[in-house]
Amino acid sequence: MWVPWALAAAFFVIGVLAARSDRFLHDEGMLSWFFAGIMAEEPVATLFFLKSRPPLALLYAPFASLGLDAFLVVHVLIAALAIPLVAAVARALDQRAPNLVALALAASPMFFASSASGVGNSDAITGFMLVLYLLVVRRAPAAAGVVAGALPLIRAEMSIFVIALALYCLARERRRFLLALPSVGLLFAVAGAFYHHDVLWFIHYPPTLMGQGEATPLRGAFGYAQASAGATVGVLLAIAPLLGLLALVPWRRFASLERVLLLASLVFVLAIRGFPIIGLFHFDDSPRYTLPMILALVPLGRLANVWLEEARDSRWWAAGILGLLWIAGVALDRSEHAPLLLVAVAAWALIWAAARRPYPRLALAMTAALGLGAAAAPPLVDATLLSSDQHARRHAVFAEWVATDPARVRSSRIITNVHLLSTWSRRHGLEGSGLTIESIISRDIEEELRTLTNEQSGQYATLISILHRHFYGQPLPADELRPELLHGDVVFVLESDQRLEAVMPSGEWEPLLTTLVERDGLRIAAFKPPDEHE
Repeated sequence: MWVPWALAAAFFVIGVLAARSDRFLHDEGMLSWFFAGIMAEEPVATLFFLKSRPPLALLYAPFASLGLDAFLVVHVLIAALAIPLVAAVARALDQRAPNLVALALAASPMFFASSASGVGNSDAITGFMLVLYLLVVRRAPAAAGVVAGALPLIRAEMSIFVIALALYCLARERRRFLLALPSVGLLFAVAGAFYHHDVLWFIHYPPTLMGQGEATPLRGAFGYAQASAGATVGVLLAIAPLLGLLALVPWRRFASLERVLLLASLVFVLAIRGFPIIGLFHFDDSPRYTLPMILALVPLGRLANVWLEEARDSRWWAAGILGLLWIAGVALDRSEHAPLLLVAVAAWALIWAAARRPYPRLALAMTAALGLGAAAAPPLVDATLLSSDQHARRHAVFAEWVATDPARVRSSRIITNVHLLSTWSRRHGLEGSGLTIESIISRDIEEELRTLTNEQSGQYATLISILHRHFYGQPLPADELRPELLHGDVVFVLESDQRLEAVMPSGEWEPLLTTLVERDGLRIAAFKPPDEHE
């Protein structure tokens, strides 16, 4: 019983250290903090702004005013709580290695990076673990239904797993779960209808753009569906390095709930790649959207049941699956120079060999060792795309420039499209020297604010009025960024971004900019007014 709590404590301590070091400082994590702060100031307008992920914004609102560090500490803590929850669920499902499931969750590079960065993806996982805990351990189906009904408001992709759980409960006549499931959504929809004066407000003001926005840059033809097979495998391994070991368990040995989770995970992967192709949703290729795949690891403790009871039970099934994965790994390595799957299959095969000897306890120890080793493996951490290494290099370039000419920096107007520049500068002492940074509100952000909020009810105006306190820097609307409106010493700090062209067309602006520094993807350029240029 103490092992999951020890893992959670270690996860929390290491996660807080990572968050404090800015190792995973991320603009989407900052956005979660901004929404919490906006919720604290304007709760009604924010509550019915679905993009704010209202349940999360409400949860973190009491901590928002304490600062980014406090928010991140609480965020890591909530993620850590998923570890003992999943162990309790595995134990209730009669898995003989529930601690292995806890370790698999704690050692997931993607889950850890999500928790330390502040993005809401890890919160959705904790929420679902709480649902399973209430349903399976506490046997409180009504409470589980209430929590499950709130999950789609946190992350829409969790709907697949909520529907799967509803079908599971329907087959077992767990009416209290099914009756409670729509309660949050119905209450929220009715309250929102009064606020928006629109019964279909949740359709007219959805949590995200339902298709390609006019100002949203196209990231590949179909968003995440554009990711290569090698990149997709890398992401899946970053989420669940032990995923392939599930092939060592015969299908008939899984409990019914475990089968539901496995099937839902498969449907989820197909959906996240397929929906953008048919135009149902638009999202970029950020790997964190695939984090719910980690729920496929809930049955992992079933390995011990097979190995400790009848080690030969999975002989042909496991050999066939591992063989197919090996062939796929060879193909990926040759076509994309992506060896991760080959390495993973080799490790899984060694574990299977140990279990087959039979040395089941050695195999379980090797499984735990593989999970711990994968937790800090650089290729898997890089695959999360949540590491701030690239941003750190750009910030270092900016810091060097500030140190080179501090007098000019203090007297200049600094304008940037680098979301994290102001926050990083403040956290590293640069803004304390009189530095003020203005952050451009790109066209796609403006489009989302106007499309996803209600101007007639005053929601849009309310949120805009407090944006200056909850943005990456001092907000600068795109319409106010025109050459004729700029006076004095103005310096732009820019990174290459498709969205910048919509705000600063290169044909108009390039003649007006003189590059001071350009390195590691960052350009620092002085602005020369049109009259002086002539």
